[in-house]
Amino acid sequence: MKAVVALGANIGDPHEQMDLAIAMLKEATQVIAVSSYYATKPVGGPEQPDYLNAVCILESELPALDLLSLLHGI
Repeated sequence: MKAVVALGANIGDPHEQMDLAIAMLKEATQVIAVSSYYATKPVGGPEQPDYLNAVCILESELPALDLLSLLHGI
């Protein structure tokens, strides 16, 4: 199945966290493409650091719920 996954981080070193998440996705799925990273301001809620965001497209043989579980783990 092909999936489009939004990624975001704003804790610790967001760039390092995003790189790690993509590396983990590459171990468990076939990552087809990754967008550039984009810094965005948080909207609403408490004061917090800016987010780093990206989108990736991946191919996986996992059933949808198993893929969702993998993504939650990452």
